[in-house]
Amino acid sequence: MGMSTGGGRGSLHSEINVTPLVDVVLVLLIIFLVTMPVMMRQVTVQVPRKVAPDEFVSSNAVSITIKYNENQEFEFEKNGEKVGGLDNLNAVVAKLHEILDPLQTEKLVFVDFADNIQFKQAMRILDAVKGVGKVVKGREKERVRDVKVAIKTREKTAPTK
Repeated sequence: MGMSTGGGRGSLHSEINVTPLVDVVLVLLIIFLVTMPVMMRQVTVQVPRKVAPDEFVSSNAVSITIKYNENQEFEFEKNGEKVGGLDNLNAVVAKLHEILDPLQTEKLVFVDFADNIQFKQAMRILDAVKGVGKVVKGREKERVRDVKVAIKTREKTAPTK
């Protein structure tokens, strides 16, 4: 196993014993295979559905856009009109509750971030907006997360020379 005999008389020929190496590699492979599903995360993205041409669109539908600008200030628009007095995330969430809780239609909020906003900050805002929802009767501490969040994007134009 660890050593072979033969060759010439008086010469010693040694080989590396690879059995422990193979054992260690197999154990590491099994550990990685077991831990891989735990490390994988799945993010569900809900895209607003396309409205059919013959589908009736409710007249009480509300368009809400939250903008987070370069100065880290919130701008809140409801049906294209700016709503003032929202200087922090808690005020934005409270305003969303005020507008969205009575609605019976699909609840969709557009969020627009400036280009220099950090990913961590953007995710904190998106999580707060997604957390808005109706209170479940009998279980006041739970909310039905029925608010869909869409990120507004801008087309980048190529710099001109």
